[in-house]
Amino acid sequence: DLEKQLGKAMPRDETDWDFEAIFKAKSVSELPVQAFSIPSVLAQTHALKRATGAWPRTVACTENFMRSIKSITPTPHLDDFLRPANAAVVLKSSNEWLLLSEREGDAVLGRFWQRERASARTSRRSQGAHARQRTPAGFEASVFFTNFPLARAALGEAKQPSCLLPSVSYVSIPLALRDDERIVALQIFMGETCFASEAQKRFLQNFLTEQL
Repeated sequence: DLEKQLGKAMPRDETDWDFEAIFKAKSVSELPVQAFSIPSVLAQTHALKRATGAWPRTVACTENFMRSIKSITPTPHLDDFLRPANAAVVLKSSNEWLLLSEREGDAVLGRFWQRERASARTSRRSQGAHARQRTPAGFEASVFFTNFPLARAALGEAKQPSCLLPSVSYVSIPLALRDDERIVALQIFMGETCFASEAQKRFLQNFLTEQL
């Protein structure tokens, strides 16, 4: 392997957006943030630019996730400074993943916890001892917050992953969190090499066939 020395770069200042909008949006296109499909991101990389056609179109990322540094000359490939896939929101209506930067992830996670605590307080007051058996008041499970490494580890389990919010028992797990194609795509994005299920292996074979 050849070792590559990258030029000095400065972190890019992130652009804030209305994070509360995720609780109303039905698709990534409805969010007030510039989002990029993962194929369009991969087209600007060294390693995966030939495999954009095999990539799920239902995985996207924010501009803050994609652009981690200020512009430099010559323009680097994105995988020279690409963030790892970690925090993400999953939109149930469209079954889309949206990858977030670390800063965005912290902000969105805080809003999920605020809503969860408020809903739990409302439920305890209105439902008493039966609170755990009913749907919390005002809680719509249309968007989920997850952490990709933990979501991947929970793939195939019947129970709700510990990384998923809202963390209430009545929530049905969104299809996008049970989809081998999207999980494997993100594993490849992260440079992982272990693919356990037959469905994962089939997608990997199709992906590699397009690469060659």
